[in-house]
Amino acid sequence: MKVIVSPCQIHRGCTIEVRFGDAARGRIPWPDPDLKPDAQRDFPGSVPIQLRHFSRDGRANVREGFTAVTAELAELREETKKLARLVARFRDDELVQALRATKGGDA
Repeated sequence: MKVIVSPCQIHRGCTIEVRFGDAARGRIPWPDPDLKPDAQRDFPGSVPIQLRHFSRDGRANVREGFTAVTAELAELREETKKLARLVARFRDDELVQALRATKGGDA
């Protein structure tokens, strides 16, 4: 997940959270043109796909936004671990098969 959190240029004291992804997931207009160079440098090939606006009196909203991003990141990390275990198991199976082939089927 690719996210930029930035001060809102329209409402003083507010915060925006812009999420980036593939253009195939949909695209929104740039909420702040000043973010474009940073986003293009940090997330090449990604486009803005979602915007959340946290009002100035919404510190709880900002915390909620960070909590949601943190939870999604934790889910992605868990999925990555599962995939890594699956790849490792696949490689172990390949290694066993290769050893059997070199020993004439005796493993």
